[in-house]
Amino acid sequence: MRTITGHATGVQSLAISPDGKLLVSCPVSSRKGHGRSTATDQLSITVWHVQTGDRVATLEGHAAPATWVTFSPGGELLASSSLDCTIRLWSSASLTCVKVLGPIRAKVNCVAFSPNGTVIASASTDKVIRLWDVKIGNCLATLKESTGSVSFLTFSPDGNLAACVPAEEISLWNVESNKQTAVLKVFIGFGATLSFSSDGKLLASGACDAYVRVWDVRDIRLPLARLRGHTGYVYTVVFSPDGKWLASCSEDRTIRLWRVDQRRVSLYSVLGSSATLDVAGVDVTKAQIGAESRMFRFEDPIWDPVIRDPNTE
Repeated sequence: MRTITGHATGVQSLAISPDGKLLVSCPVSSRKGHGRSTATDQLSITVWHVQTGDRVATLEGHAAPATWVTFSPGGELLASSSLDCTIRLWSSASLTCVKVLGPIRAKVNCVAFSPNGTVIASASTDKVIRLWDVKIGNCLATLKESTGSVSFLTFSPDGNLAACVPAEEISLWNVESNKQTAVLKVFIGFGATLSFSSDGKLLASGACDAYVRVWDVRDIRLPLARLRGHTGYVYTVVFSPDGKWLASCSEDRTIRLWRVDQRRVSLYSVLGSSATLDVAGVDVTKAQIGAESRMFRFEDPIWDPVIRDPNTE
């Protein structure tokens, strides 16, 4: 394990390049007098070398703190959103800004690349999701949420669906038709995240009620499962690339690894954790289990009996 330090405040967002060589972070916007953070620190995005932990570069250009960072699927570009109402695209090779999208008339909360890397979606405080052409830089479409500001969004693996978290619930959009296909009336809390499985059939969500929910995208009216075990807000959920594992992290300071096997989900291990995680490209079957962890048999059922049991269907 390696610990990288350098921010004077907390970390708002993290992204690891697809080749695993670079880590990018942006700091939490702090109030006056908090820590030793300066105006330059607040507006900077930092690039780190994963193996050495050294600072590679500081990306400057936003006029207000960045809110989200993410790499394109091929790793050629890095996108950052900001409270300055813009999205910036950076070259991963030169670490220079190559395009600015916007400004729009609202602060941008988060961004996400489509799986083929040709479109980037942004969500802002005006309740609008905008789809941008990465090559040209123009806005292709606007998806208007009716309930509230979107705090997180992601694409399905085939790029046909966009899932987002507006006003502490879950919303799905068909990207081709620009039509909303589902609104899941479940209170998950502002800032929780979503993750599609690699085959696009499952959608996982964190929540402020300490549950991890797994949804069947083909029949998304009710959760397929509600997974219990965390004792605090579940901030982040992410499927492994092969779809066999689901990782979740919580304010209870644990990471939980769930084994996904033929529509069954079982708790596998509990590890001491930090606030965020990214298991893209990581073989979690080889993850080192620390002294704080507890092991569970794959057979142990963690389905909440209140929710339908897929084994009876």
